[in-house]
Amino acid sequence: MTGGMAYIYDPDGQFEGQINPETLELHRLEEDHWKDELKALLESHLGYTNSPQAARILTNWDREIGKFWHVVPSEIVKTLPHPLTAGSSGEAIA
Repeated sequence: MTGGMAYIYDPDGQFEGQINPETLELHRLEEDHWKDELKALLESHLGYTNSPQAARILTNWDREIGKFWHVVPSEIVKTLPHPLTAGSSGEAIA
């Protein structure tokens, strides 16, 4: 990643230990802004591809949203237009 964010679907809970915490922050999606953005991306993806996995995630959204990580380069956290977490402290999990 070079300056961009990523949403990682991690249904098996194996992703957390696979990032470099010196350069990336890892957050669960807490803020409605980011949840809405991810949902819109999935809806768009479903519309273009008819992906069964996207359809399943969207159908079970309340359960599946907790399986996503929001990966953000540390260098851009303070420049984001919306906080990443409810406390907006910028504290990352990893």
